[in-house]
Amino acid sequence: SAESANNFSINDPRITLTNPNGGQEIVRGSSQSINWSTNYDGNGSVKIELLNNGTPLAPAITDSTPNNGFFSWSVPAASVAGTQYRIRITSLDTAAADDSNADFSVIAHSVTMISPNGAEEFSVGTTKSLQWNSNFGGTSSVKLELLKAGAPVLEIAATASNSGFYSWSIPLNTTVGIDYRVRVTSNTDAIATDSSDADFEIRPNQTPVASAGTDQTVKETAIGIARVTLNGSASTDDGSLQPLAYTWKEGTTVLATGSSATLQRDFPLGDHTLTLVVNDGQLEASDTVLIRVLPNEA
Repeated sequence: SAESANNFSINDPRITLTNPNGGQEIVRGSSQSINWSTNYDGNGSVKIELLNNGTPLAPAITDSTPNNGFFSWSVPAASVAGTQYRIRITSLDTAAADDSNADFSVIAHSVTMISPNGAEEFSVGTTKSLQWNSNFGGTSSVKLELLKAGAPVLEIAATASNSGFYSWSIPLNTTVGIDYRVRVTSNTDAIATDSSDADFEIRPNQTPVASAGTDQTVKETAIGIARVTLNGSASTDDGSLQPLAYTWKEGTTVLATGSSATLQRDFPLGDHTLTLVVNDGQLEASDTVLIRVLPNEA
């Protein structure tokens, strides 16, 4: 009879859990990857269980999944937060099994309101940035609420993406007051909620500030006229009720109107008092500038 030329070994089937393997903080309600390797081919199936202080919890994470080394675990939002969790993976085709080498934690969602966080002054009709931090992923959503004297008065957004940023247009009919806060709450785990640390103010729309620029003395650039650039870009507004509209006038004559703050125009010799009117869609303001056109010296 023939024999093998060299010795060989027969190993027991073995499975090794690689993740989570201890020390992690896993947020309940999140999606986590469970990974493992084996010393035998990937055929067959495995059972995956969550242990708390060494005791398997029911139901199992999965009673049967392909032995492909990967499983996406949707951590239940109702999981009890704790620090003595491990994963157990068991082959359904061999005697192989393995647990996490050390405990990991399951933690609750947490969220922190960053802005507004107190003492800000916002005007009705303007658009402001709401910002927060959280320990759960952007695939989740949050609810954003406006509080007045601690009580909700407006649902800003029921299911805002948990991106940490939301652009809020303050309604024109918002009651003005000095006792407002914003609250952010996880839609997956309601225990995760936070509000502004202190009150901020919502005030009426503020009148824009018009700036027609500095007075100019110029010499003619052609016979009897000079081309002059008027610049009202230093005009300001308290927000974005709508983009400022600019109207340039000389006396009662409208020279230009629109969204541009600048105007190039030819003026004849002499003094010209120009008025710039800026309008935010609700309120307006004006400013004047003197343009003096002198003849060229012979």
